[in-house]
Amino acid sequence: MKYFKAILYTLVLLVCLYLLYAIYVSDTQGANGSGFGITVIFVLGALSIGAAIVFPIMYMISHPKSAIRTLIGVGLVFALFGIGWALSGNEVLLAYEEVNFTSASGSKLIGGSLIMMYLMIAAVLGVTIFAEVKSIFK
Repeated sequence: MKYFKAILYTLVLLVCLYLLYAIYVSDTQGANGSGFGITVIFVLGALSIGAAIVFPIMYMISHPKSAIRTLIGVGLVFALFGIGWALSGNEVLLAYEEVNFTSASGSKLIGGSLIMMYLMIAAVLGVTIFAEVKSIFK
């Protein structure tokens, strides 16, 4: 796993360094070479994203006991989204049509995501308050 982290950090560092270089070049030489620079950024960014997805999966495969907790967390997020999606409406208001958003299923998806976020915020606040109150009585 040390090598995978090193590769990931190297890719992120290369993206950052190239961004700094591109900013410097664009300030001193105008927009010359920006097509190549954007391509390099996309390639390095895609490699970084791929590494950020693949390496944790490889870690979960090599350490299945710790993967159970992660899968439980992912399952809880999906369950919260399911609750939010079930509670959300699918109405399309006039304000939505002004910005060319007329999909009822999209409205339900966004509403479900918002309700999921509200549920997660409430859960975090509840756990935080519980932990603080519990620490007072210790």
